[in-house]
Amino acid sequence: MFERTDYVDQLVTWQGKPVIKVLFGMRRVGKSSLLVLFKDRLRERGVPDGKILHINMELMENSGYATADALHRKIKEEFPSADMDNLLLIDEVQEVADWERVINSLHAQAWCDIVVTGSNARLFSGELATLLSGRYVRIPVFGLSFREFLTFRGIEAAAQTGGSLEDELYLWLRWGGMPGLHHMDFAGNTGDEAALGNEYLRSILDTVLLKDVVMRNKVRDPVFLASLVRYAFDNVGRLFSAKSISDWLKSQRKGASIETIQNYIGFLEDAQLVISVKRTDLQGKRILAYHEKLFIADLGLRHALLGYRADDISGLLENVVLLELLRRRYSVHVAQTGDREIDFVAQKEGEKIYIQVCYLLAGPEMIEREFSALEAVRDNFPKVVLSMDRSPFAGRNGIEHRFLPSWLLDVT
Repeated sequence: MFERTDYVDQLVTWQGKPVIKVLFGMRRVGKSSLLVLFKDRLRERGVPDGKILHINMELMENSGYATADALHRKIKEEFPSADMDNLLLIDEVQEVADWERVINSLHAQAWCDIVVTGSNARLFSGELATLLSGRYVRIPVFGLSFREFLTFRGIEAAAQTGGSLEDELYLWLRWGGMPGLHHMDFAGNTGDEAALGNEYLRSILDTVLLKDVVMRNKVRDPVFLASLVRYAFDNVGRLFSAKSISDWLKSQRKGASIETIQNYIGFLEDAQLVISVKRTDLQGKRILAYHEKLFIADLGLRHALLGYRADDISGLLENVVLLELLRRRYSVHVAQTGDREIDFVAQKEGEKIYIQVCYLLAGPEMIEREFSALEAVRDNFPKVVLSMDRSPFAGRNGIEHRFLPSWLLDVT
């Protein structure tokens, strides 16, 4: 099993501290494997197996713990007295009815150290937040970063030249970062292998939609949901509103109310399949109503549904930059300054960076468009243009230009 050091290091940092650790992310991004890697790290540090209780609620043998009372009894049997050196790991905790009662009770008694995982963001911003405000830490889990993708393929990132990095990036763009796919030494370079890869990714998409959207939210119109998913996947990185989606549906001779569209987009966000990014006015420092951008948690799922289209490269590159910023724990929004748009403004702990993303700086007009938007921002925070140009443009007026694959491999 490949190490995903950043996540395991975070868990080790929080080990033993009196807060609940919550790993959350879309299904199949590797949360279960992270718990196994965490256990392996603890064993290396001398923690005996008897101090760890790991319950994976996706396994049939654990179905008997799917109620709060049954789960509570099991934990008290394994850990008969309060001891924060004992570690409880529960995988896919949302499969337990009223699981919040169990976690709240254990935490209130300081009965054991607790790590849970789940596939629905609303669980941890709603139910858990209400009961445990200020007593838990959220650790978002994403598919493989570009660096992790290279590691899974046995490639040393530092040894790659611009051209080889570019080739690997396009492979990652095409197939996404689902760890299970790349555990198979998958390259997708034959017809049969590509068909198997697409089938694997479609099965993940179907599972997410069925379990985390349709069943969880009791969706009454799965046909409309399927249309909405195709729309979201087809419009990566483009401004949208519920009204614009309603207009598109009418053009397709379909219909849905704006409220229904907003609810269904919310369901997709809760399942962590799509990510919406708000748009703000830099000059007025306010959130702009109605319009935001949609991105996807894994581009491989998009291509399995719609097919890979090279003409969409600009939106795809924006998507991977957004995911990388989120991995680096930035909060992100799209910005408008006058009539110019800035792709991303990323902030954390007093730090801010402005980012423009494009495919190629192909000529003076493109250079002017990308750099002038950043030049219109009158502050001293870093500003960077990311593109696939192998030879870096010199930059101008303090704005840096970076080869996008290299930026993705920066260690922060």
